[in-house]
Amino acid sequence: MERKLTTVLFCSVDGYREMLDLDEDRAISLVHEFKEIYTKRLEDFRGRVVSKIENEAVFEFLSPVSAAKFGILCQKTLNERNLALPGDPPLMVRMAIHVGDVIFDGNDLMGSAISLVNQLGRIADPGGAWFSGIVHHEIYNKVGDLAFTDLGEKALDHIRMPVRIYALELPGLRKTAARVGMAQEALPPLSPPAAVEPKSSAVSAPTAQAAPQTSRELIALIMRERDAATVSVTSAHRILISGNLDQACRIFLARVVRKKDFSSMVELLGMARNKSIPERLRRASGAVFECYSESLLSHKNMAIVGQLFADSFFGAEKQGIAFPIWRIAARKDVDAMRLLGCALLDKPQPTEEETSEALLLLEQAARKKNAKAAMRLGAFYANPLIISQHKTAAFQWFWLARYLKDPAAQGELEVMAKSIRKDEFSSMKITAEALIEEVEWSTRYNF
Repeated sequence: MERKLTTVLFCSVDGYREMLDLDEDRAISLVHEFKEIYTKRLEDFRGRVVSKIENEAVFEFLSPVSAAKFGILCQKTLNERNLALPGDPPLMVRMAIHVGDVIFDGNDLMGSAISLVNQLGRIADPGGAWFSGIVHHEIYNKVGDLAFTDLGEKALDHIRMPVRIYALELPGLRKTAARVGMAQEALPPLSPPAAVEPKSSAVSAPTAQAAPQTSRELIALIMRERDAATVSVTSAHRILISGNLDQACRIFLARVVRKKDFSSMVELLGMARNKSIPERLRRASGAVFECYSESLLSHKNMAIVGQLFADSFFGAEKQGIAFPIWRIAARKDVDAMRLLGCALLDKPQPTEEETSEALLLLEQAARKKNAKAAMRLGAFYANPLIISQHKTAAFQWFWLARYLKDPAAQGELEVMAKSIRKDEFSSMKITAEALIEEVEWSTRYNF
């Protein structure tokens, strides 16, 4: 027996068994009519019939794109047929497509993937098609302008994990009762839900109440996105470029949590920096950055993540996460040193220990040629409301910032010059020049 990854399409003529008791000849003729329709097109899409039992058939295709194109063309042909014969019983077919690992026993296909697509096809919308999550991701933007409804996850018999389902909306389809009770989204709202009217739907209310609160709960929820995690980063990037931000973000989140994928983490950071992560997924994204930044991002990128938390991009209640992230990043990143130092000084009432730590961090960053850190130190020592004025310290840090080409440093020095006495200037200038020499020497020898 051989095993390989392949695409399978299940279809069944709807209402066949009910019609057998009423008009057996008519029921059988509808099955034959559908067979004629798909037989004409099957070879064009390099598909083959794997099995047929009465009104049901299973096909194999080389790719999900070919299977989807074949299924859509068949459904459109059937819809045109039904519109042209309004007096006849409509010929409605249920379809489902899945990609999975299949066992070949001669010409027969076996395995859980076949069981999955068979179960899915028997509850799909007549006249439409249901796709597993992996198929949806692979055909997105490859098969024309399609409209999908995300039905969320559904548990199927003898399938260990719930399956993410997407319904393809086609003209003439009939929605089934199987949709009732299925979540429209796999992840519930990840931010506090907006106020709703008393007559809101019964589906949305429980979802809002079940919204996860902690980062651990959010990570556990993302872990369930098994199908999304199988989509490649390249495919997810194409989805992102197409404008489907929600779908792209879900894939990146799932790949980070399930596969610890560095590339997906970088893509997610890009979305965060561009403020393109959808509002409803920001808390989940914040949980991922909180839990995986240290292991998957550089110290430089961690500094950026800390700033996003500080700016409340992931929620105002998560601002404090910036501090531990910056502390880790500050081990190697100069900008993280500056950001953490500034954040400590900007606290409403920093303790003496926090102030000392902040000044040490800023000095380290300034001596590593960070002009903004030097400017912040100059402003600190020049402000009489924070500390008794220390003109020499303020002057030397502004002087260093000017040497490092900060555009605002010259103005600060000119302001200071108005209050400096002649007997003070010489010592200030000597101190500032000595600091510049120290910075040059340290840089030259990579200290």
